[in-house]
Amino acid sequence: MQARPTNTPTTHSAPHSAVAWTILIVFWIVCVASCYRELRTSGFSMSGSLMIGVSHCALASCVLLSWLFGMYYLVLTLTAIGKRRQTAVTTGPIEMRGRVAVLYTTMNDFSRAAALSCVSQDYPWCDVFLCDDSTDPMCREQVDRFHCEFPEKTAVLRRPIRSGFKAGNLNHALKQIGRDYQFFAVNDADGVLQRTFVSALLSAFDDERVGFVQSRQVAATSRTIFGHYLDVGIAVYWTRVVPHSAAFGFLMFHGHGAMVRTAVWKRIGGFPEIVSEDLAFATEARRCGYIGVLCEGVTCEEEFPSSYRAFAKRQLKYCTGTCEHLRRYMWPFLTSPEVRWYEKCDRLLASVMMMSPFLFLAAIITSTASGFYPSRLLGGASNVLAPSLGLRVMIWSTLAGWVCPLLPACLHMWRKPTRLARYVGACILVHLAMAPTLAAGVLRTLVTGRTTFPVTGDRGGTSHDAGWRCEPAAHEAIDSPSMTCSCRRAAAVQPFTSPNWSCVDHGECRSHGGGSLGS
Repeated sequence: MQARPTNTPTTHSAPHSAVAWTILIVFWIVCVASCYRELRTSGFSMSGSLMIGVSHCALASCVLLSWLFGMYYLVLTLTAIGKRRQTAVTTGPIEMRGRVAVLYTTMNDFSRAAALSCVSQDYPWCDVFLCDDSTDPMCREQVDRFHCEFPEKTAVLRRPIRSGFKAGNLNHALKQIGRDYQFFAVNDADGVLQRTFVSALLSAFDDERVGFVQSRQVAATSRTIFGHYLDVGIAVYWTRVVPHSAAFGFLMFHGHGAMVRTAVWKRIGGFPEIVSEDLAFATEARRCGYIGVLCEGVTCEEEFPSSYRAFAKRQLKYCTGTCEHLRRYMWPFLTSPEVRWYEKCDRLLASVMMMSPFLFLAAIITSTASGFYPSRLLGGASNVLAPSLGLRVMIWSTLAGWVCPLLPACLHMWRKPTRLARYVGACILVHLAMAPTLAAGVLRTLVTGRTTFPVTGDRGGTSHDAGWRCEPAAHEAIDSPSMTCSCRRAAAVQPFTSPNWSCVDHGECRSHGGGSLGS
């Protein structure tokens, strides 16, 4: 008898969340009023040239936002003190809760370990679909060879036109298979799922309002110095930030290591085909009345970027994708009656945080152009203002606000001061180096509305498995039953278990039709 992992998902409590956010906002308003009074007393005004007015306005915005960011992370840190992470327990047999499709997405970054974790699930009623957008023939062959090794559990889905980024890939797959599966899990190319991933997340869908269930991500062992210094950031984010944000604000669907109710995908009309499809899907699902829950006891292993270049590409995708979401999906979310006010505050603040490099550099550039150097305030000399002690305290508290996002890391590693110092130093240096690039990306997205979806994986190995020979499939659309993967193996091939897909004994995999978005 197999055991079913169960866990207590993290959701927010409405009264506690409202009280916490009310206190935060009231305290911030008091600080804003004190800041305004101090600036007026010190001679700060918008009079004078246009450039000086813009400079002062930009600096004031940075001060107020830094205080808000600092207070937010201070609250998260205080609420995290003394709390223990939930762990999964095993009790009872595995039950049939619906058919599950595991969607493994890849584009020139196939990982055998990650794909193997998908086909090794202990839940018997799930099938794996290899959603391959690869352009590299070698990577496509790796996908085909893996399918030939597990033809009874997998099917390869490809599309001739790669539009809509990752969302387009997922939508293309779900249009074919969506009607046959009540749930689907999304896994990235580098995501290694624990064996009980599917069965454990299914247990959290005990309420019809639950639209998706998110697992906790853990970092794989880094093989480079860069990753060794910074990969602890994944643990900090998923143990010190996400659980408490989910408890007091808005839980985001992170686009991997999660399971989604297929009915929610149909209700929304598919994943929004933008760079941050995960964020857009979460806000649209919330507008439709669905909620997300976090299962901390279920983990999915992911790789941390191995180089500065890969890390910068990922951060650029996050910043520009969030900016695109602000332009297209934030206003409907903020005006939706289905969403609680503190969830709106939490999501809006998190999105503005992603644009902070642009705001920070804008303040520096405008101040320098107007001849106003804020650094002089720290020493007490300025050709614009005669700073008082209160004004200097305000400036120093602003600088402290910008480093408050490191408080969760301090809480996580306070018993390892050497590792903490190494992480904090590397984190500050790397983010300062990325600031101009991120600011330029945000500005380009704000002006043109155009974004890019860089593939951050930098894996380039090949598999050399013996026992069979595989011929890559023709690059045809799966919309028609013409996609095939031909292979020759010594062993017999068992039939594929999906209702609309099957594999015959000589290894030729054919589609027998599929569902559609509206079915």
